[in-house]
Amino acid sequence: MLYEVRTYTLRPGTVAEFEERFAKRLPLREKHSKLGAFWHTEFGPLNQVIHVYPYEDLHQRTGVRAAMAQDTALSQLPGGGDLIAAMESEIMNPAPFMHALGSRDYGTGNVYEMRTYTYAPGDIPKVLDGWGKAIEAREKFSPLAACWTSELGGLNKFVHTWVYKDLAERARAGKLKLEEFQGGTFSISNLGMYGIREFAAVINPPQGCILAVGAGEPRPVVRDGGLAVATVMTCTLSCDHRVVDGAVGAQFLGAFKKLIEDPLTMLL
Repeated sequence: MLYEVRTYTLRPGTVAEFEERFAKRLPLREKHSKLGAFWHTEFGPLNQVIHVYPYEDLHQRTGVRAAMAQDTALSQLPGGGDLIAAMESEIMNPAPFMHALGSRDYGTGNVYEMRTYTYAPGDIPKVLDGWGKAIEAREKFSPLAACWTSELGGLNKFVHTWVYKDLAERARAGKLKLEEFQGGTFSISNLGMYGIREFAAVINPPQGCILAVGAGEPRPVVRDGGLAVATVMTCTLSCDHRVVDGAVGAQFLGAFKKLIEDPLTMLL
């Protein structure tokens, strides 16, 4: 099973018209394959519509797209091409712990929170393993609607979507009690925003690490054998060596340094 996630950025003020056209075309579209999900954005990037189609594999998707191109009845109904400012399509693999779209009853749930993370290359298996262990506890707050990782399109993406009855329930679910956030493992302290060049942060027990982020500022550096000026930021990682080996901390800083110095690698 795979999911095609198509995201359309529409011209301002055209979301309602796009959805109306989509609804009229949907019965004909679903003769080729069923719709898995359809959302429009309320917060974050605005004027976006997202729809999801499940397929058994890429071969089925290719066949469906070819059949749609030959469907004269479908082509006679107006689509939304004239309303679209930008479009992207991604092929996603469902997480091992995800229930298939449409297989669960979410009751009166009508608000979906979609979170998208881009990880360093090779980290996705570790992310899935960690979430697989935590998903049962997380679903006590709200059900998981979807969780997938990118296969084609933007790579190294991890996306999860949660269902809430309304925004009030979302706020209640996101409000942690003291005992719930005391079990964290990692903190970030950013004094760079206040102009602090470099500092060492104190670990918040019982957490294992804290990353101190200093200010980015122009500093002299050696480049190609000569002096040059570059924006440099100092970050200091404090580790509790009872739970985190210093070598592991050094590996984390090395990976962090590469990503900060070359952010485009997060898209590879």
